[in-house]
Amino acid sequence: GIELCMNLIDLLTSSYGADPQITALVDRVEISIMPMANPDGTTARSRYNAQGHDLNRSFPDRVTDPVNSPNGRPREVQRVMNWTPDHTFVLSANFHAGALVVNYPWDATYDYHPDDAMLYQMSLGYASRNLPMYNSSSFPRGITNGVAWYLIYGGLQDWSYVWQGCNDVTIELYDTKWPAYSQIAGLWNDNRAAMLAYMELC
Repeated sequence: GIELCMNLIDLLTSSYGADPQITALVDRVEISIMPMANPDGTTARSRYNAQGHDLNRSFPDRVTDPVNSPNGRPREVQRVMNWTPDHTFVLSANFHAGALVVNYPWDATYDYHPDDAMLYQMSLGYASRNLPMYNSSSFPRGITNGVAWYLIYGGLQDWSYVWQGCNDVTIELYDTKWPAYSQIAGLWNDNRAAMLAYMELC
């Protein structure tokens, strides 16, 4: 995810003014890209930060932790929580690895999300532009509802919707948690069009 976000930044900046699709996207949409949220975990090849916190289980959760306060949370989560309200995000995605699928809310409850049909179509739009993902043998058409896959509390995508009004999905980019760098060019080719099309949904 880090490398693909960096590639996306390079594509948007180097193609602006030359590629009509990218120029129009940059002109119309406020774009923020955070390539890495967990530098400690990245360095240690772990999902946990240096203090042992799983950041994607540390956000407020409407079921188990319904107080939208950064107090007492990991520093990285506090930064995201304090930074996000300064923007009016309507759409976001967070990139992980360890599977090949687009995961859409809810993660923490079995009831249907109020925008379930829209999130389903957004996820399908991404997966359909990434043929390895779309042709997954594990997830039909490369998508899954989060809680239908497995239940978690404190995830970013549920927090984004409940407290920020932002439609967020989790995109698992590759079955291997830490793919070899030699895989990055192929993963970029698989995801480039999907990333741009997803951003255009704003």
